Amino acid sequence: MLSLSAEASTAKAVSGIKSYCVPHYYHSKSSPLAVAQRLSKICKDITYTQVCRGFKSIAVAKKALAAAAKISSITTVFCVTGDNASKSDVSIFDLIRAVDKRRFKVAAAVVFTRKNEAARMVRKIEAGATEFYTQPVFPGNIGALVSVLQRLPPKVLCSVRIGVLIPFSAAACRRIANEKPGFISDKTLVERLAAAERKGHEAAYTETAKIAQEAMTLAGELAEKSSKVAGIHLYGLTGRTFGKGKNMTRVTAGQLLRRILH
Repeated sequence: MLSLSAEASTAKAVSGIKSYCVPHYYHSKSSPLAVAQRLSKICKDITYTQVCRGFKSIAVAKKALAAAAKISSITTVFCVTGDNASKSDVSIFDLIRAVDKRRFKVAAAVVFTRKNEAARMVRKIEAGATEFYTQPVFPGNIGALVSVLQRLPPKVLCSVRIGVLIPFSAAACRRIANEKPGFISDKTLVERLAAAERKGHEAAYTETAKIAQEAMTLAGELAEKSSKVAGIHLYGLTGRTFGKGKNMTRVTAGQLLRRILH
């Protein structure tokens, strides 16, 4: 069975998830380092996201990485360009090279729907990345990921965690899809969620789990074909509320995960 990791914006652990990735959102009000520090009390395998955004030099980037190095549970640094990266003078390749490989493993992103992504992966590997996280997979885009992995030179060594989205509400997913079309590339997703929500809270809950289950099945099938696929990374594993008023169902992140894995 593929290992499971999850995105963690708060210091909460879920049974069955042993590793977490602390994101670094542009509009986040919480400090990723603070979240990682709190999470380190209950998790010993944390991936800390470091963005290029805001850095004017490698020296400044290294200071930020030195702060992450003080948290012993952070085992990996996930280097990403980040939103509004035009405000940075540090490239993603410079950032990867700046990470102390004696202290951390280095992860990077695979935007497999982008042109020439296999070549970009190779450049990241040459800079020092050994692990990769993909954006969410859907039936309509899984072929693009397969193509990217097939284009990698045989001697290239890396492990890939396939992204699986546990979708939020139809309205939230529509907003995300408009802002980041490369992240939610399935145009039917919002329609499916909206139709389920109109039927009621239980239908919405069921459809949310079903969409995630479909993606996990795709990930499992790809893992059988590619030795580079090492795990599944869950986006959106949080407590949820389905429906409103009397017709409302609240579920914890753990309950949601069990429903998906059932």
